[in-house]
Amino acid sequence: MSDTIQLQVVTYADTALEVGIKDLYIPAYLGEAGILENHKPYISLLQSGEVAYTDVMDRKHYLYIREGFIEVLDNKVSIICDAVEKGEELDREEIEAQLKTLGARIKSSLKGDISPEELDEALIEYREFEKKQKIIKKIEVRS
Repeated sequence: MSDTIQLQVVTYADTALEVGIKDLYIPAYLGEAGILENHKPYISLLQSGEVAYTDVMDRKHYLYIREGFIEVLDNKVSIICDAVEKGEELDREEIEAQLKTLGARIKSSLKGDISPEELDEALIEYREFEKKQKIIKKIEVRS
């Protein structure tokens, strides 16, 4: 199909996804960006976060990616990232438990129970799990 964009998502371990899509939304370095058919050549760093795309059957899909970069060229999109998780494989209970644990750890910093470096790490993890939780909510609304 000429109105299809080829999407490939690659991690250091393997090719996580190869699919034809109609549109794509990414967490580009300077903010969310969208990609449609015949997009101009484009390269960008990616932040950790949500990737959303519509497949050729008009179904919406979500991914959670860790940092990486994207290249768009001739209706081919390559995302190379540290890790990727498919939205439908995210576990709501596990994510909520992690958020609760990390929230308690962050609060413990007020008592001096963790170092500033440990607090920074906990805050980063907490934000990642919040992004995953938002993906789950979007999938549930769609269902």
